[in-house]
Amino acid sequence: MLTMPNANLQRLLCDGLPALFEFDGNPMPDGSIRLFTPFMFRDGTMPVIFLTERNGQYILTDGCETLGWLWQQSVSGELSPRQKYLLDQICRSALGVEHHKGELTLRCTQPEQLAGAVFRLGQAMLHVSNLWFLEPTSTPGIESGTAEQLTA
Repeated sequence: MLTMPNANLQRLLCDGLPALFEFDGNPMPDGSIRLFTPFMFRDGTMPVIFLTERNGQYILTDGCETLGWLWQQSVSGELSPRQKYLLDQICRSALGVEHHKGELTLRCTQPEQLAGAVFRLGQAMLHVSNLWFLEPTSTPGIESGTAEQLTA
């Protein structure tokens, strides 16, 4: 089982990440570390990544922030079929991100993989947030396209 104190995790991540990433000094109630990213959604919101250690692995998550943001951008409050399809494609890509109940998650077992995992999850968060372009009011007509047209 992994047992790395938060201070050691932060030091390890600081060594592997640019100074643009900042940690919250206090752990979350569940013991996770909150990492403020330099990434930016289209409205200027800067997403946060949460890191915890559980069951022998490191778990990085967006805490449902990305899809929550995307749903707020939606007129209907739901993702369209095209958005759901592309969300699934983003998560299945080489980024290795899981999607479950609105949360984007990435897992790794080696501390040396953490910095790369932060970037992969951040990249997935940005890709998912860009699905707002498929909102029918933002790009008229794109919803009528087929999956093949959207991925070609």
